[in-house]
This record gives sequence, C-alpha cells and structure tokens, in this order.
Amino acid sequence: MTELEIILKLEKDCCIQSAAKKEYNRMLRDFLTGGSIHGPEDEYMLELLRDFLESTNFPALRSSNEALSGVKNYTCILTRNPDGKPYLAMHNA
Repeated sequence: MTELEIILKLEKDCCIQSAAKKEYNRMLRDFLTGGSIHGPEDEYMLELLRDFLESTNFPALRSSNEALSGVKNYTCILTRNPDGKPYLAMHNA
C-alpha cells in the first residue's frame, strides 16, 4: 500500500488533539453510516488516527510548539514512520 496521509487543519482555538478527534469522529461516523468510507485505505487512515489519539502525549506535544496549541492557523500531515508509528509533520497554513 502506498503511504497515506491525513491533513489536519488547526485553527485558532482548535489544538492538534481537537483537530485529530474531529477528523476521527467524522471518519468513524461516515464508516458507521455507510458514507464515504468504503475501502482498505479509508480503514487504514481511521486506524492511523486512532493510534495517534491513543499513543500521543498531547500536553507535551502542544507545549513543544505553540502552533499545535491552537493559537493560530496551521496545517499538519499525519502519516506513519518506517517503524509503523504515527508521525506528525508540520506545515505552515
């Protein structure tokens, strides 16, 4: 499978944890209601978000960069590193 990524858009008053939760809930809702999620790639991305939410120390992550705490607009890309762990790359909005 090619490397898939999830774009998380952080906005003022929406930190990285909130953005990831919103995207996870949106994808899960689509999956459960038969919406737009219907393939293994979509299931992979849902699993990636779940792993990220369960394995990340969000207080430490937010304090590592103010952009991740929701003080300004920012875009992050979530993928997996070569070890299979969630990896967050930061890109300016």
